[in-house]
Amino acid sequence: MTMLHLNINAPRESFELRVQHDIPLSGITALVGRSASGKSSLLRMIAGLDPCEGDIRFGSEVWQQGRKVMTPAHRRRIGFVFQDIRLFDHLNVTDNIQVSGRWQTQPVDPQVLPEIIDILDLGPLMDRPATRLSGGERQRVALARALVAAPRLLLLDEPLSGLDPQQKERLIPRIQLALKRAQCPAIFVSHDRAEVARFADRSIEISHGIITTTQ
Repeated sequence: MTMLHLNINAPRESFELRVQHDIPLSGITALVGRSASGKSSLLRMIAGLDPCEGDIRFGSEVWQQGRKVMTPAHRRRIGFVFQDIRLFDHLNVTDNIQVSGRWQTQPVDPQVLPEIIDILDLGPLMDRPATRLSGGERQRVALARALVAAPRLLLLDEPLSGLDPQQKERLIPRIQLALKRAQCPAIFVSHDRAEVARFADRSIEISHGIITTTQ
């Protein structure tokens, strides 16, 4: 099985983040822990958005090796859905989803886009302006946009925060199915253990910058 190898460290405000672990690149992996424990920082380091020391490998591909090798974020082919959902409010849903295709280098399977739109139940929303979307609808659009870019890995920073239990119950199976259809492994951040039990195939607990337990 292909692994994401991490052996990194980085100073944070109140602790030093130190992670040495191999994450299977299949299914959904959760990073669990209290607020300010280092979960989101680790996600951003994997993406190449925040600096760190050490080694990061995606299978046999070296993304970082000390300070000698550093693959920039845009070359890692990672999808990132941020906690503060970043849509283009002057565009409608169709244009928000398609905008990622302008920069991608990998061709999209022509069947993937309509299937992802169908799985995420976005068909009725395609002409709607982003400013008229609910929180759950914005989450689905952001996820579709990330998956359409054919990422090799999807990173989700608290993708279900701000949603009520009913919205989560409806959205979780849709996300799981969309990831399966796109054949894209995912790592997501959460502090909600019930959400993790429902959503993830495995979990990694982080406290004060170090891994304490894995399941």
